[in-house]
Amino acid sequence: PYMYTSFSRLNTWVNYRQNMAHPIGANFRELVGVIRYQPLKKLFLKGTFIFSTYGNDTNNSNWGKNIGLSYLTHPNDTGNFIGQGVLTHLYFIDLTVSYMVKHNVFVDLQLTYRKTGSSQGLFDSEAFVPTIAVRWNISERRNDY
Repeated sequence: PYMYTSFSRLNTWVNYRQNMAHPIGANFRELVGVIRYQPLKKLFLKGTFIFSTYGNDTNNSNWGKNIGLSYLTHPNDTGNFIGQGVLTHLYFIDLTVSYMVKHNVFVDLQLTYRKTGSSQGLFDSEAFVPTIAVRWNISERRNDY
């Protein structure tokens, strides 16, 4: 669970307080699925499904999720396991429909649903975000999580 951490904050895999290795940090398991389908010449469909289970840190504890913390502050020397801490589940579903109006000009409709649930209500959250975008000669930008 203490992957990418170090004895000092200066040696961790963090840049400007952003995790460089994975957006969740560490101490997690995840399952990722991506489905792409092109029913018509100019119509593109894509679905992204992510399910993650991780252990959250509470009350200044260090169970391994925050890779910016020193691994010297861990509570146990032995018996550590992936998912220790407050058990939290993350569900992420993203559906994207892209239509090519002209050559390299796309209109994207994206529906994103993200939900976290934990054994403590402190970490529960839910969000539904619909977006519409117009792209011209640019690939689709992905901001998962």
